[in-house]
Order: sequence, then structure tokens, then C-alpha cells
Amino acid sequence: MDHTADNIRALRNMWGESQEDLALAIGLGGKTTICNYETGGRNVQMWVLRRIADHYWVTEDVLTKSDLSDAPKLCLKGKTLADLLGNDFLLSPIVKSEEAMEDPDFAKGIEYYQSISAMRKKDIRFLRGSQFDSLFDRMFDSFEKAYERGVVEAGVNLLAWLFTMAASIRFVGGREEVRDASMDMDAELFFQECFLMCFDEDGFSYELDSEDADILAEIDELAREVIRNLNRKKMIQMAGFLKALRFYCGTAKCDDFVMCMQLGVEMISAEMELGNRYAKRFYRLGKKFLE
Repeated sequence: MDHTADNIRALRNMWGESQEDLALAIGLGGKTTICNYETGGRNVQMWVLRRIADHYWVTEDVLTKSDLSDAPKLCLKGKTLADLLGNDFLLSPIVKSEEAMEDPDFAKGIEYYQSISAMRKKDIRFLRGSQFDSLFDRMFDSFEKAYERGVVEAGVNLLAWLFTMAASIRFVGGREEVRDASMDMDAELFFQECFLMCFDEDGFSYELDSEDADILAEIDELAREVIRNLNRKKMIQMAGFLKALRFYCGTAKCDDFVMCMQLGVEMISAEMELGNRYAKRFYRLGKKFLE
């Protein structure tokens, strides 16, 4: 059975786009053509099918053959990024163990993180203040010292912040006006004006500058080292999750970032199927964007 017409409507609603939004995104003149596609009044040409599939990050087979009628809908109106993310604003969780807490610098790093988390719960504007900068520097320095002494959990906690930074670089690039946007920015505005603007019909729409490319390379070098150390300590679930985040956040070397991110999503889904609790947490975080 061909589900193309229903799936175009379902995906468009899921992403919170109007028919005109979709038409403009894939290079069509106006909403009338999209309306005809969704009602079955007009067959979808292959090049259009391909662009719609790319736009919504699905394969052409999924777009035409799968039943997406129950796909959840993006729920952004009236919400800020802080509302959506709550206090879970890191892609990877902060972790600790009894053994790691015996290291004084690791214990200090956890204490600084708990202070940051508590203050952020009280007031999102805390993240833009000098007190946050000071606590963050102390926390990062503490985890770095602990990791240099072989505390692998400290490396994971460094990556919790660094992967979040990598995702920010990938999604907003060198656009300082977007990077400076606060967490109380309107979520719908961010999604439409920032996140989706990173992509065009040919894929990712801007090139990283050399400074950003170097930052991503350094993050990935640390990530690969931490993953090796996690495997040595038999911390397999965290190692598998971080492998997926390398692709999802775009630190892994890949010529096509959109494909890289799609691969990361598939890897996270696979880890979930295997019972990975970190991948399941990541999924729960993502569900905050959905009805």
C-alpha cells in the first residue's frame, strides 16, 4: 500500500510546518502543490519525493511504504528551550561511582556540577552570569585532573559538556547572534529560524570555519580515547552510547553531516533495543519536544 500522501501530511504536522513551509523548503512555488500531494490529487515526482524524504530525515521507502499516521507532533508553541529541556540540558548524563568519588578532584567536580544544576533550576538566567562561568571552570578543571589520573568517569563527564558544545557548533555554526541566544529563547523561533536553517535542499548549508573544525576534532579525539577506556573497564553501555553521540553531534569524521546525524540516530535506536539505559534517557529527553 502506498502511504505517501498520508505520510507527507503526518511528517509535516510532526515537524510543525505548514504546507507553504514545506513547499518553500523543497523548492516548490506554493502550498497548492503540497495540498494536492496530501489529498492524492497529484502524483509526487521522484525528485520531489527525494527532497521531502531528505527534508524530514527519512528514507524514500519509509516515506512511501510505512504508516506514519501515529507519528507524534512537535509541541513548541508558547515554550522556551528551557521549558523543553528542563534541567536535563546535557546530551550525555553526568556519571559517578563509589570508586570515582574516592578521587578528591572528581568529588569536587561533582560538587560543582550539583551547584550549577541547583542554581539553574532556580533561575535560567544563571547560565549567563559570571558565577556560572566561575563554577563551570572549576568543575571542568576538576574533572580534567581526575581524568588525567585515570578516572574514566571524569572523561565521560567532560564529554557531557563537550558533546553539547559540538552539537551547538554543528547546528548554529559561526552565527554569533544565534550562539548568544539564551535558553529562554522561544522554542518555535529557535527551531524554525536556527535549527532548520542549518539545512537546505543539498544538505548542510554552511561550512565550518577552521577554528570550529579544530574544536570538533579535539572533542572527537578525547571521545575515542574515553570510549577505549570505558571498554577496558567493561562499561559497555556508556561506551556504546558515546559512540552513537560521536555521529549524532557531528564530531566523527564524515563528509555529509546530515547522513552522519542520521547514522547517530540509528545507532541510538539500536542501543535502545539492546536495553542501553543511557540511550533510553536520551530518548526521554527528546520526547519533551513532542506531544
